[in-house]
Amino acid sequence: MSFDRSSKIAFLGMGLMGSRMAARLIQAGFDVAVWNRTASACDELIDMGAAQLALKDIGAYPVILTCLADDAAAASVYAHIEPFLKAQQVIVDFSSLSVSQTHQLAEQAKQKKVIWIDAPVSGGTAGAEQGTLVIFAGGHAQTIQDLTLIYNVLSQRVTRMGGTGTGQATKICNQLIVAANSALIAEAVALAEQAGVNTALLAPALAGGFADSKPFQILAPRMASHTFEPVQWKVQTLAKDLNNAVQLAASHQLRIPVAELALRQLQNHQANGFAEKDTRDKFAADDFRILVVANKYLTGFDQPKLTAMYVDKKLQGVLAVQALSRLNRSADKLGKKTEDLFVLDFFNSTDEIKDSFDPFYTATSLNSATDVNVLHEIKGVLDEVGVYEWYEVEDFVTKYFNKVNAQELSPIIDVAADRFNSQLDLEDAEKADFKIKAKQFVKIYGQMAAILPYEVLQWEKLFWFLKFLIPKLIIVDASSDALDELLNSVDLSTYGLERVKLNQSIILDETETELDPQNPNPRGAHGNDKEEDPLDLIINSFNERWFQGWEATPEDQRIKFVTLGKYIQAHPDYQTKVADNRDVLNRDLAFKKILDEVMSKQRKSELDLYRLYAKDDAFYQAFLDTMKRMVGANF
Repeated sequence: MSFDRSSKIAFLGMGLMGSRMAARLIQAGFDVAVWNRTASACDELIDMGAAQLALKDIGAYPVILTCLADDAAAASVYAHIEPFLKAQQVIVDFSSLSVSQTHQLAEQAKQKKVIWIDAPVSGGTAGAEQGTLVIFAGGHAQTIQDLTLIYNVLSQRVTRMGGTGTGQATKICNQLIVAANSALIAEAVALAEQAGVNTALLAPALAGGFADSKPFQILAPRMASHTFEPVQWKVQTLAKDLNNAVQLAASHQLRIPVAELALRQLQNHQANGFAEKDTRDKFAADDFRILVVANKYLTGFDQPKLTAMYVDKKLQGVLAVQALSRLNRSADKLGKKTEDLFVLDFFNSTDEIKDSFDPFYTATSLNSATDVNVLHEIKGVLDEVGVYEWYEVEDFVTKYFNKVNAQELSPIIDVAADRFNSQLDLEDAEKADFKIKAKQFVKIYGQMAAILPYEVLQWEKLFWFLKFLIPKLIIVDASSDALDELLNSVDLSTYGLERVKLNQSIILDETETELDPQNPNPRGAHGNDKEEDPLDLIINSFNERWFQGWEATPEDQRIKFVTLGKYIQAHPDYQTKVADNRDVLNRDLAFKKILDEVMSKQRKSELDLYRLYAKDDAFYQAFLDTMKRMVGANF
């Protein structure tokens, strides 16, 4: 049987691995139809050119690829497609299944004269994205050979391990080593830490020795720095694989005590952990009494049983009000009364908490309404500078909402940005004034448009144009050493426990409070005023478009950006080819190459960021410009 690029492929299971493998096949020009139990998982692949697969049409596809969660999922999906299968079809199963289930499904397929190839993979999501997976194949030798064209897109190596089920047996052995190794690495890092070892040095110190391995080089640094996201391997996945190993050994009357011990450890971890979405329900159970809340959850958790709060960070403003208000409520059905509530604050003074709560005590109102007509004034000022021509705004908005390729949009923005940055010979103060007013226009219009119907179409068009233009507007920042200052300002210290206040009441001001509306007047650059924190500006501007779903806290985001900037500046070619290079074109090319190298090295630890960087042209350009600003290169 022969296959070529015209052979139609059905791909079932668009999880972390399946979606990435399907994407590579689509990009390679194969005719791919995709299916997933949750249909929305297929949307991105359909946008890439895949067809939506209906299971009843599965007979039209000579090659069927599956990548499913476990034995139960594989059996369920096969039961759905079995009535529609036709003789001489080939099912290639990339799932990690038990050997017994593989034998059972292969036998059922044989009854339909369908060939079953078990082909589990190793290499993780990065390998799936890059086409560098390792595949262990079991089944008919010639069929495996005939599938080479498909395998070449997905993997660096395919090894036929033997007959049906041997691929899965090999994957089980692979996972046995990985899972047991992972548990031992965790114990080694913990032991080293307790013994006073600088655990950040473990990976480089042991590199090349008998203890070294890919899992060690990946996991040890993450364990040393307590970096838990993105998830490398799920506990339940490793536990499933180890359980398959133990069951396979038992079927052959073989004891594997190390695997059995590792399985028990993973099962214990699994029993003591749960998904984020289950936090509320889990904490409501009698098993849990203490909830440790990380910064990003400080105002987001909701648990009426909480009666005591221990605060170990600075709280002020709305953050203080929202955080402490989580505790300050009764729950009569649970026996919780406000008089029983207790706060032990390690950090804040009573005056700071009072100042935070006062504006929101009794009645709070705006002292005046935001005058939306200020948008006319700001737009008039922006128009007069000459950074953009109105036909450019019209052209950009038309193409943007027609969803044209980002390569057509970027030049329009680049023309305006180039005028601002070099052609108009604007003074530094004038540049700052324009950028501040542009940001103010975007902020006011964005807030007002969410609640009021506007008929001023020019405001809407300018809003979208400026959102993309602002990140490319370069202004001179007096604090050019901000990155160094930020990193050097970190001071690690320990807590000292001291009773400062006990049983002291915080008396709030009972008078009504007025708050100023957002940006009631046009602002600009005045005197020595400057944009105080370019890092926060960068993060906020990215959040507006790119990072709405990014779980990292603002502090974490800040550190990530700073770290990337430092990696760029530390690159051996940066000083000569970028910082000291007066050739604009060569400097730009050199910076792009350095950034590509830095991002490639960080792809495992920043997978979501790297995926956007590698696959979204608009994001790439925005990120490139941002990193130029971050490092202070004179582009």
